[in-house]
Amino acid sequence: MSETAATEEIPDEVTVVAPARLHFGFIHLSKRKGYQFGSIGVGIKDIANKFSFARADKFAITVDKEAYFGECLVYENDKIEEKVRAYCKRLDVPANMHIHIRRAIPTHQGLGSGTQLALTLGHGINRLYGLHADSYEIAQAFGRGARSGIGIATFENGGFIVDGGKDDSDAPPRVVERREWDEAWRIVLVIDCAMRGLYGGSERQAFSELPEQSQAEAQHLEDLVFAHIVPALDAHDFDAVAGAIAEIQRTMGEYFKMAQKGHYTSKVVQTALKAANVIGQVGIGQSSWGSTGFVLCQSSERANEVKRAIEDEIGDKPSLMVRCVSVANNGQQGGRRGG
Repeated sequence: MSETAATEEIPDEVTVVAPARLHFGFIHLSKRKGYQFGSIGVGIKDIANKFSFARADKFAITVDKEAYFGECLVYENDKIEEKVRAYCKRLDVPANMHIHIRRAIPTHQGLGSGTQLALTLGHGINRLYGLHADSYEIAQAFGRGARSGIGIATFENGGFIVDGGKDDSDAPPRVVERREWDEAWRIVLVIDCAMRGLYGGSERQAFSELPEQSQAEAQHLEDLVFAHIVPALDAHDFDAVAGAIAEIQRTMGEYFKMAQKGHYTSKVVQTALKAANVIGQVGIGQSSWGSTGFVLCQSSERANEVKRAIEDEIGDKPSLMVRCVSVANNGQQGGRRGG
């Protein structure tokens, strides 16, 4: 074990809570001024990883029955074990621990499950052994943050995040703007558990085949973020925020439609979101590669109306999950017990 861990009190158990995130889109998809991508998004309070880590004689994982919801895909225990053992070897600490999964983010649904898993495991292991790697170091160690820094930033601080994009290094993008999201506003999520967004090699191939973005398009997206969304968040102007995000989503859908065979990964989600548009909601789109769609709402009452309209439109579809959620204006939560 490392010298740092040996000189500190080591807890018996730690718990890490990592909020899911929504990715609203990119700013500059082609490389400009030495940087590429530049992401915007928010942390989600009501969907999160909650893992407990306890010292044990050998490695083990247990999962609460209620950890996941619906028919959505789950984290695979053998892949979690592989990641834990590799990271523990990197830190020169034993992988003898019991991981208890109490809540978990559905995987490959555009909710940031891969980055949040890495941060959950990395911080859990660091805290269990009295080590102090930060979120950016952990993300790099697990190979996360290749394009977006939103997941790391929402884990740290929550709120609405703008990252500055990716340079030529392996370092994840850093935050250039952060704003509080109005506490009264809500988001209705529509998740098609039968579909998954692009990831891994398929995602890399899709990015390699996308067309070049013009400077005018990149400037338009940049203006929408910095001249519209950021000041509108300061002014609590819901209509301006929703309108600008809708325009970004329209642009993203047009740009990525060849890779995902349409503006949305899931046709069922697309149909559901049309119901929200019919009753007057504007801030509608898809998080990352989907399947998760979202509807921005100015109040919990309006969110419930939107949820009912969507459910009336789609009927009884067990694979489709509709949830009203809040934005997490705070980041990670973690505690330690005993020593």
